[in-house]
Parts: sequence; C-alpha cells; structure tokens
Amino acid sequence: MTNTCLEYEYARYGRYEMEGMITGGYEEISQPVEDGTRFTMIYDYQIPGRGVGKIIDRLYVEKMMVKDLETSLKNLKALVEQEGSDQS
Repeated sequence: MTNTCLEYEYARYGRYEMEGMITGGYEEISQPVEDGTRFTMIYDYQIPGRGVGKIIDRLYVEKMMVKDLETSLKNLKALVEQEGSDQS
C-alpha cells in the first residue's frame, strides 16, 4: 500500500491518499483545547470485492487499522511529551 501526502500544515492538518489493496484517504487534525490538544483521524476507504471485501474488512482490516492507530497515537504522545520536556 502507498500513502501520498496531498496537503500538510505543520502541527495542524494532514490529508493523505491510500492506494493499493485499500484505496481511499485519511485526514489528521490537531486542534488546541483548554488542557492540551485534540487529535482526530478520519478514515474513508474502500476494499474491492463487494461481499467478500466487506467480510475481509470486518475480520481483518478494521482490527488492523485500530491497532495501527493505537500504536501511532502512543508514539505521537511519546514524541510530544519528549519535545515538551526538552523545552523545559
């Protein structure tokens, strides 16, 4: 699978396109809030194969994406907290 950055604004917004077995895109949005930053990811993707594709999505792809997102968020949190402590 290939991800292509279509739009990017440092520490605020990113829009990406996915091509390969899964096609579609996703957005990453960072918004300042009173006690920190709200980080939102929005996925819009399609899997070929109609009925079989839907089954594969439910059994494999959704779980894979949730796991990948959780790992990415943990990594992002560690980086942000490290940067914050470096500036102290």
